[in-house]
Amino acid sequence: MIREDRAKQFMPFDALKGLQEELRKREDKRLKENKRDLKDEEIMWLTRAINALKKGMKVKVTYYNYVNERYVTFRDVFQNAYRVTRTFKTQNYSICFDDLLNVEILSE
Repeated sequence: MIREDRAKQFMPFDALKGLQEELRKREDKRLKENKRDLKDEEIMWLTRAINALKKGMKVKVTYYNYVNERYVTFRDVFQNAYRVTRTFKTQNYSICFDDLLNVEILSE
């Protein structure tokens, strides 16, 4: 048997074409979350947490990411909270107040 013919025996075979792609799409749909509306108590708690922040503090932030359609948590250094534009700013992120779910102070 020729070497090339022998190699063809071991080539991957996809009996159900498109199955892997369809499974990936279903998995992505399953992982998506809907953005939830915060209750009044949660908004009040979040406002207090933002007001307690000072520039340079390390924070843990959870916000709704529209690209991934799910909540994302990251750690970064707080820069400022702009009330006029309703923007929460860290060294690497700029997030709208409406998308915030949680802000936790890690260190001062």
